[in-house]
Amino acid sequence: KSFVVADAPGLLYVYTTPKVSGEFLAIGDVVTVEGTYDEYNSICQLKSAIIKESTAAAVTLPESVEMDVEALDAYSKSPVVKRGTVEATVVVSESGSNTYYNLEFDGTNAFTGSVLYPSEEMIAKLGNGKRVVIDAYLAGFGSKRVQFAAVSVEESTAAYLAAEKTEY
Repeated sequence: KSFVVADAPGLLYVYTTPKVSGEFLAIGDVVTVEGTYDEYNSICQLKSAIIKESTAAAVTLPESVEMDVEALDAYSKSPVVKRGTVEATVVVSESGSNTYYNLEFDGTNAFTGSVLYPSEEMIAKLGNGKRVVIDAYLAGFGSKRVQFAAVSVEESTAAYLAAEKTEY
């Protein structure tokens, strides 16, 4: 339901289904997009966008920057679309017919994360309680939640010990 485009000034979040003539766009496609400027979750985006043209091309994606809790906290105060990698614990919740794939980060309860519109392949890796590494475009901050438009989701290989809170 969304994608990110890059141009000379930077990255822009586009809220529309990334299809042209019934086919999904591929990473690296060059597109011409028209839409209405809007701000959502503190970032600029195009909504009601129409993809006018698409051409396959070889492009270099922006480098993904490792985002720890301090970097995510700084992002929450001044969000812009950028590419980053985070490690987190998945918390799956449902409301009505919707399933949400939320993220909890070690070292903070001041904010959480949410994976926006994950693919079926990603959903298979986003099991409740799993530790994952997500490469994503950070796509805004609202309601104490960082929004992630995921590029990839992998299970974490780092050693991790989950402990319950215990009173002594």
